[in-house]
Amino acid sequence: SMESGQNATDSILLGFQVAGFIASGVAIYNVFIVERCFHHHLEPSSPLLKFLSVKILVSLSFFQRGILVILQEGNKMMPQMAQKIVGYLPFLGQIINMTEVQIHLFYPALILYECFFTTLLHFWAWSAEEDWYSDGNLDIDPERQPLLKDAAAGPSYLMAAPPPGPQPEGDNGTTTTTTTTLRPAEAA
Repeated sequence: SMESGQNATDSILLGFQVAGFIASGVAIYNVFIVERCFHHHLEPSSPLLKFLSVKILVSLSFFQRGILVILQEGNKMMPQMAQKIVGYLPFLGQIINMTEVQIHLFYPALILYECFFTTLLHFWAWSAEEDWYSDGNLDIDPERQPLLKDAAAGPSYLMAAPPPGPQPEGDNGTTTTTTTTLRPAEAA
């Protein structure tokens, strides 16, 4: 009973890992397609490092973990002599021969350092001094206005809407309703 519960848990975790691997692959593919299709439009904004930094972050989540598992499992399948030779390789040999607990400690530490270096890449790739940030007239293009410009007025859905029905026409307090009836010949 305990063993079947562990097998079920392992099966579920494997399913999540496979789903994450597929999702990461699709995400990187989509970034590649956007980069390739809109290259001419994105050229002024120096897209190479921007897209590279996004691809690195997406690949850190699942691809790297899969590569570590494949390397360890591949090492177990090699002959004893080849395993000893791999064990002498600096850094890689130590990673391949780590225990499961060591891998669970090493992998988050590795991601921590990689995220730090990717952050530095982001600062370099997404510089706030790029020309395309300030292109155009900010007074004319509403898409470039600060998001909080109308914060004092509140969200548009909270604004008072006119009451349903006919609206007053003037200051005399009378209302006028206009009704238009279409005849069959005019409707076509």
